[in-house]
Formats: sequence, C-alpha cells, structure tokens
Amino acid sequence: MTSILYPTTECKQASKNPIGLSGAYMLDEAFLRICPDTKKRAYFLNVVSESPNALTATYRTEILHDFNQEKNLNGKLQTLFQKLNEILLDFEDGRKRIFTFDDKKGSDSSIFASSSRLNITALTLEQLLSVLHDISAILTPLKLRSDGLCVLQRRAEVFYNSK
Repeated sequence: MTSILYPTTECKQASKNPIGLSGAYMLDEAFLRICPDTKKRAYFLNVVSESPNALTATYRTEILHDFNQEKNLNGKLQTLFQKLNEILLDFEDGRKRIFTFDDKKGSDSSIFASSSRLNITALTLEQLLSVLHDISAILTPLKLRSDGLCVLQRRAEVFYNSK
C-alpha cells in the first residue's frame, strides 16, 4: 500500500476512539461537521494529533511542496480517488442486491445470479481501470520530487498506455 502520510508502505491504523484535540483548535468538532463517518474522523484526528518524527515530517513536507508546485494536482487526485471509492461502494451495493435476490428466489435463479455477479464485476473492473488510467494520465507527465508521490506515479504509470 502506498501512503502519502507515512514514509513506510505500512500505514498506521487509526485508534478505536476519536482523539480529542486542544479545545483552542476544536478540530474534532469542525471535522465532525465535515465528515460524519466516525472511522474516517478517528483516522484524521489520529494523524493530526500525533507528533511525527523528523523523517515523517520531512516526507510530508516534500509531498506538500509537490502539491504546492502543481496547484491543481491535489484537487484532481481527490476527485479521482473519490470516484474510485464510489465505484467500490457501488460494486458492494450491487453484489448485495444480487445476493438478496438470489436468496429470495432460491436455486432456480442461481445461473442468473452468477451471471449478474460476473457482469457487475466486469463493469466495476472496467470503471476502476478507467479511473486508474486517468490518475496515471495526470501523474505521468509531472516532475514530482517527493518520495510518496513518486511511488504513486510509478505505480500508476503502468496504466498510462493501457487504454
């Protein structure tokens, strides 16, 4: 897994309980309004409240420098990664609907259900590859310097000529 928060390939896990930050910042309350998802909020608060070591701070600074040099990169990547997330959520929702249908109809519909699952999987794969291609099209021509974004760029480069 690639992370733009941590210099190693293993991301830290969010704590199980949200971390309360200083009352002066009130980041936890502000973020509650922005993102009601408790897991994402806990992860955000964990990252913000931790005191990173010098290596992690330098790693993040380099990535922020790349984002500063490429003004639209952060927004474009955010949009594309949000699309990836939506595709995966739609996939899970579609699979759940098929399983529910299969459970209600019994064994007569097993061929239909299997066919539908394969169709949903193929469509999802096509959509994922399209978004990965778009990510690679954004990253490949850039002159990035940070280790985190360069790793992401190298991994996405495979999809650049795939369409």
